[in-house]
Amino acid sequence: MLGVMAATQGEVSAFVPQWTFADKLRKARLTVDMPQARFAEELGVSPAAYSQWESGRNGPRNVVHVARRVEAVTKVSAAWLLGLYEEGPRPAERDRDLRKYTAWDLNPEPTD
Repeated sequence: MLGVMAATQGEVSAFVPQWTFADKLRKARLTVDMPQARFAEELGVSPAAYSQWESGRNGPRNVVHVARRVEAVTKVSAAWLLGLYEEGPRPAERDRDLRKYTAWDLNPEPTD
Protein backbone atom coordinates (compact mmCIF):
# COMPACT_ATOMS: atom_id res chain seq x y z
CA MET A 1 0.00 0.00 0.00
CA LEU A 2 1.39 3.40 -0.91
CA GLY A 3 0.63 6.56 1.00
CA VAL A 4 0.53 9.84 -0.93
CA MET A 5 1.91 13.06 0.47
CA ALA A 6 0.17 16.18 -0.85
CA ALA A 7 2.26 19.04 -2.18
CA THR A 8 1.54 22.73 -1.80
CA GLN A 9 1.65 25.16 -4.71
CA GLY A 10 5.15 25.36 -6.17
CA GLU A 11 6.34 22.11 -4.60
CA VAL A 12 7.01 18.92 -6.45
CA SER A 13 4.44 16.25 -5.67
CA ALA A 14 6.01 13.27 -3.92
CA PHE A 15 4.81 10.13 -2.26
CA VAL A 16 5.99 8.39 0.85
CA PRO A 17 5.78 4.60 0.51
CA GLN A 18 4.41 2.66 3.45
CA TRP A 19 5.79 -0.87 3.51
CA THR A 20 4.01 -3.92 4.87
CA PHE A 21 5.84 -6.55 6.92
CA ALA A 22 5.90 -8.70 3.76
CA ASP A 23 7.55 -5.87 1.78
CA LYS A 24 10.12 -5.37 4.51
CA LEU A 25 10.94 -9.09 4.63
CA ARG A 26 11.60 -9.07 0.89
CA LYS A 27 13.74 -5.95 1.12
CA ALA A 28 15.76 -7.42 3.99
CA ARG A 29 16.30 -10.66 2.08
CA LEU A 30 17.41 -8.78 -1.02
CA THR A 31 20.00 -6.80 0.97
CA VAL A 32 21.89 -10.08 1.41
CA ASP A 33 21.09 -11.25 -2.14
CA MET A 34 19.68 -14.57 -0.98
CA PRO A 35 17.03 -16.69 -2.70
CA GLN A 36 13.82 -17.33 -0.75
CA ALA A 37 14.57 -21.02 -0.08
CA ARG A 38 18.01 -20.27 1.37
CA PHE A 39 16.66 -17.39 3.44
CA ALA A 40 13.89 -19.62 4.80
CA GLU A 41 16.54 -22.16 5.79
CA GLU A 42 18.52 -19.45 7.60
CA LEU A 43 15.37 -18.49 9.51
CA GLY A 44 14.57 -22.10 10.35
CA VAL A 45 11.25 -22.25 8.49
CA SER A 46 10.00 -24.08 5.42
CA PRO A 47 10.36 -22.37 2.04
CA ALA A 48 6.57 -22.62 1.62
CA ALA A 49 5.92 -20.81 4.91
CA TYR A 50 8.44 -18.09 4.11
CA SER A 51 6.98 -17.63 0.62
CA GLN A 52 3.55 -17.08 2.22
CA TRP A 53 5.02 -14.45 4.56
CA GLU A 54 6.82 -12.57 1.80
CA SER A 55 3.76 -12.58 -0.44
CA GLY A 56 1.61 -11.24 2.40
CA ARG A 57 -0.82 -14.19 2.24
CA ASN A 58 0.11 -15.30 5.74
CA GLY A 59 2.37 -14.14 8.56
CA PRO A 60 4.57 -15.70 11.21
CA ARG A 61 3.01 -16.68 14.54
CA ASN A 62 5.77 -14.93 16.47
CA VAL A 63 6.63 -11.87 14.40
CA VAL A 64 9.11 -10.53 16.98
CA HIS A 65 11.11 -13.77 16.94
CA VAL A 66 11.18 -13.76 13.13
CA ALA A 67 12.23 -10.09 13.05
CA ARG A 68 15.12 -10.88 15.41
CA ARG A 69 16.20 -13.84 13.25
CA VAL A 70 16.04 -11.67 10.12
CA GLU A 71 18.20 -9.05 11.89
CA ALA A 72 20.74 -11.74 12.83
CA VAL A 73 20.95 -12.92 9.21
CA THR A 74 20.79 -9.56 7.39
CA LYS A 75 21.79 -6.88 9.94
CA VAL A 76 18.53 -5.09 9.02
CA SER A 77 17.00 -3.69 12.20
CA ALA A 78 14.24 -5.78 13.79
CA ALA A 79 12.68 -2.48 14.92
CA TRP A 80 12.41 -1.37 11.27
CA LEU A 81 10.89 -4.71 10.26
CA LEU A 82 8.30 -4.34 13.02
CA GLY A 83 7.44 -0.77 12.01
CA LEU A 84 8.96 0.81 15.11
CA TYR A 85 11.59 2.66 13.10
CA GLU A 86 10.62 3.90 9.65
CA GLU A 87 13.97 4.35 7.92
CA GLY A 88 14.69 1.61 5.42
CA PRO A 89 17.67 -0.70 5.20
CA ARG A 90 20.65 0.88 3.45
CA PRO A 91 23.61 -1.16 2.32
CA ALA A 92 26.97 0.47 3.06
CA GLU A 93 27.54 1.43 -0.58
CA ARG A 94 24.29 3.38 -0.73
CA ASP A 95 25.10 5.21 2.52
CA ARG A 96 28.48 6.19 1.12
CA ASP A 97 26.85 7.49 -2.07
CA LEU A 98 24.25 9.50 -0.15
CA ARG A 99 26.89 11.24 1.99
CA LYS A 100 28.33 13.02 -1.04
CA TYR A 101 25.17 15.10 -1.42
CA THR A 102 24.82 18.34 0.47
CA ALA A 103 21.60 19.77 1.88
CA TRP A 104 21.55 22.18 -1.09
CA ASP A 105 21.64 19.26 -3.56
CA LEU A 106 18.62 17.73 -1.88
CA ASN A 107 16.69 21.02 -1.54
CA PRO A 108 17.79 23.34 -4.36
CA GLU A 109 16.58 26.92 -4.56
CA PRO A 110 13.58 27.31 -6.89
CA THR A 111 14.39 28.89 -10.24
CA ASP A 112 12.14 31.38 -12.01
